[in-house]
Amino acid sequence: MMKKFLLSLSLLTIPLLLCAANTDQYSVLVFGDLHHDARDLRVNDPGKNKEFKRNIEAWKNHIPGMLQTAAGIANKDCAFAVQCGDITQGDEGSYEFSADSFRRVLAEMEKYLQIPFYPVRGNHDVRGIGKRKASDDILPAYLKKQNAVFPAKNKSQTCYKVYGKDLFIFFDSEGDSLNAVREILEKNTGMRHIFLVTHLPIVPCITSANSYWITYWTKPEKRTALRKLLAENNVIVLAAHTHVTAYFKWQFPEGAITQFTSFSIAGKSNTIKEIQSGTEKDYFRKIDDILNAGNLKPREAKKQVYLQKLIPEYRNAQIRYTFYTRTAGFNILRIKGNEVYMDIHAGTSSTPNQTVRLK
Repeated sequence: MMKKFLLSLSLLTIPLLLCAANTDQYSVLVFGDLHHDARDLRVNDPGKNKEFKRNIEAWKNHIPGMLQTAAGIANKDCAFAVQCGDITQGDEGSYEFSADSFRRVLAEMEKYLQIPFYPVRGNHDVRGIGKRKASDDILPAYLKKQNAVFPAKNKSQTCYKVYGKDLFIFFDSEGDSLNAVREILEKNTGMRHIFLVTHLPIVPCITSANSYWITYWTKPEKRTALRKLLAENNVIVLAAHTHVTAYFKWQFPEGAITQFTSFSIAGKSNTIKEIQSGTEKDYFRKIDDILNAGNLKPREAKKQVYLQKLIPEYRNAQIRYTFYTRTAGFNILRIKGNEVYMDIHAGTSSTPNQTVRLK
C-alpha cells in the first residue's frame, strides 16, 4: 500500500515539477493599442471622423485575422497575454455605452484567447462621458478574475502578477500609481526580471509628435521619482500610445530602463522594417529639431513648451534606440533564463518579422 501511495505521489509530482521548470523559459503575447469601436456603441453618429473610420476598417477587415494568428501561437506557446492600453476608442457619449464597449471587446478577446489576459487602461479608455467610471467598474474586476494582485494602498488600477522568478506590474498610467509601484517592489524583492506594462511610456519617445506625453508628464516630482525607482530596479517597460513599434534602452545613474512600444491597430501590411537606430547623439538631435522649430501652429507650439520643460532631466542619459515602419501587429515576449527577447509580428504574420533582444 505504501509503495502504491509513493508511486502515485511521484506521478502527481512530475507534472508539477515540469510546470515549475517552464517558468524559466516561457513566452507572453503582447498587444498595443487596439481602439475597439462600433457605430452601435455611440450616442452620436461619428460621421466621417478619421479615427472612427480607421477603427471600423481595422476591426472589420484586419484585427480579427491578427487576433486569430496571435491566438494560434499564444494558446499553444504563451503563458498569458497583456494589452498595453487603449483597448477601446472612447467617446461613446454615455456611461452605458462606455461600459458596453469594455464588455464587448473583452468578450471579443476571450473568443480567441484561451490563456489569461491582462489589459491596462490608456487615455482613450477614460475619454468621454462616463468612460472613467466605466473603466473603474469593469477593468479591475476583470483583472481580479485573472488572479491579478492589487496592493493594499492603491488609489489606481495598478496590480501585479508573479510568474516564476519574474514580476509583471500592470500599471495604470491614468491613475496615481507611484505608491502602488513602490509597495509592489517592496513586497517582491529578488526578482529575476521585472516588467511594467503601461499605456503611456515612461521615458520620452522620438517616434511620435506626442513625445512629451509620458507618464506624469505634468507632474515633474512624481515623474522623476518613478523614473528613478524603475531605473534602480532595471525594469523592462512594455508600453504603447505612440502607434509606432520601437525599442529604447536608457542608462541613467540609478540604473537602466528598457522600453518597448507596441502598436496593434492592424492594417493590410504584413511586413515591418527598421527605419533608424541611433544613440543619445541622434536622439537629442531630433529633439532639438523639435525644440528649435519656428512658425508653429498653436497646438504644436504648446507641445514645444512641454518638451522644453521635460527634456533637461534626460540630457545626461546614455541611449540606444531602434524604431520601425508604422506597421501594426502583435509581439511575443520570450524569456530564456536571464535573456529577454521580443519577436515582432506585423499584421497576420505567423513568423517574426524582427527580433529584438531586450536583456
